Amino acid sequence: MIPYTRGDLKRALALCWLVGTWLVLVNQGSELAAGELNGTLNLRIVLDYATPFVVSSFTGVLRNWSDRKKTPARLEKDIHENHTLMTFGLPQSDKNDHLVRMLAQMQCEGWDLNPRIPKERDISSC
Repeated sequence: MIPYTRGDLKRALALCWLVGTWLVLVNQGSELAAGELNGTLNLRIVLDYATPFVVSSFTGVLRNWSDRKKTPARLEKDIHENHTLMTFGLPQSDKNDHLVRMLAQMQCEGWDLNPRIPKERDISSC
C-alpha cells in the first residue's frame, strides 16, 4: 500500500494551485492574453498544473516511506534534533516542558516510542 495521507493531498493541491498558476502565467501568458485557445495550449496548461502536483505527491510518499522505516534509535535522534531546533534560546525548564508536551503529543498520535515495552495507550490526556 502506498503511504499517502490526506495532509499530503492537501499540500499537493495547494502547491499545484500556486506553482501551476505561476507556470501557466510564465509559460503560456502571452498566448492566453492573445486569446489563442487550442488543444495544444490546453494540454500544456494541464501539464503546468500536473507537474507540481506529481512532484509534491511523490515527495510525500517518499517521506512517509522513510518515516515507516525509522528505527527507535533514529526516531530518538530525530526527536532530539527537532527539540533542539524548536527550543533554541529557551531556558532549560521551558525546554524540558516542551519536550514532555511533544512526546505526549506523539503518543496521542499513535507513535510507538519504545517498542520493547507493551503498548498500553492512555489517551485521556490527548
